[in-house]
Amino acid sequence: MKKDQEIIKQNNIKLFLDALLENKPAPRIELAKKTNMSPTSITRIASLLISKGFIIETDTFSKGIGRHAIMLNTVKNSAYSIGIEIKSQLLRFVIIDFHKDYVASSSKKYDICNHSLDELANIIYQESIQLLSDYNIPYEKIIGIGVSIPGIVDNRTNIISFSTQLQWKNQDIAKLLQPLFKKPVVVENDAKARVIGEKHIHKIPNNIDCAMLIISNGVSSAALSQGKLVRGFDNGAGEIGHITLEPNGILCDCGNKGCIQTRLSDKFLIQTAKQYDSSINCLVDILNAYYQNKNWAKDIISHFKYSFTLALNILEGCYNPVSIMASGHVVETMEPILKDCISDFIQSKNNHINVMITKDVNNVAATGSAIIASDMFITNLIGDLNYI
Repeated sequence: MKKDQEIIKQNNIKLFLDALLENKPAPRIELAKKTNMSPTSITRIASLLISKGFIIETDTFSKGIGRHAIMLNTVKNSAYSIGIEIKSQLLRFVIIDFHKDYVASSSKKYDICNHSLDELANIIYQESIQLLSDYNIPYEKIIGIGVSIPGIVDNRTNIISFSTQLQWKNQDIAKLLQPLFKKPVVVENDAKARVIGEKHIHKIPNNIDCAMLIISNGVSSAALSQGKLVRGFDNGAGEIGHITLEPNGILCDCGNKGCIQTRLSDKFLIQTAKQYDSSINCLVDILNAYYQNKNWAKDIISHFKYSFTLALNILEGCYNPVSIMASGHVVETMEPILKDCISDFIQSKNNHINVMITKDVNNVAATGSAIIASDMFITNLIGDLNYI
């Protein structure tokens, strides 16, 4: 019962802030209507956030005859969150403000597998401090750190169970970052962080269920239902890359044969192409060979398109979303040959679903990580709410 009450309070705080951010400035009575919460609950949450300096009461305002209402508004620069995306060869950093708007970003190339976890934690801390300094953001206003990684993450413990790309197994980088930052740290799977970032950037409302397919060094997916992540057991929902497509197919990094990612990810596409032409070094080389009507390239692309459509069908069947976003550098590179593929898929679903290709030009996973850290901080205020 106590756990249920805490969840309700957490949801109420987030509902309140989401409604205020969408309708700012707004009177208490309007927020009560938007959230279906009682005026008493609205007043208690507002009092808490005012005491913390996150929202303020503005001048009275009236749209006509009658009693003037005291408006509530958020304080944009009252708090900031840092989002960090760890990739096998790259670190990305994003800072967002209390409105969850982008403030600053940077990226640095690092061969992550050549650094110990302790070294990596120190690099992340130093790069973050430098970014804060570059943009004159006070450290005391940082409310949380979000980290996204490719792989399976236990969102309850922050333990990274397995990451093929980073070659990590049962690692806990949050435990190393916490003493350095002295701020709350949360770790999340990159696909889940990315779908949250895309939702925010594209302003997708909570009532639009959406899913994301990411194809790069691996294949992963994530989904949001009513604005909440679909997590599954041990936060493993969305790991579609290791669904077996061909039992006697190519050996995958996971140890099984014929996983979907062996037909979609760049590593395996290039590896397969090299068997026919040793000069192939990138996806563009495969595309050029395809346009030159080389049979081996046409065969690889045919398998790629079939597997891509299969992945879309898996997402549609599992999550039944209104919208699917396809992303990752493989999708971006292969976009010219995927347009007809996507069009055929949409038609096969009687146009009841939308599929769009999104490009990672906004540090989406890092932004999503920062949003997760911000939301975690806000929902953890329930302890203070109990005393109001």
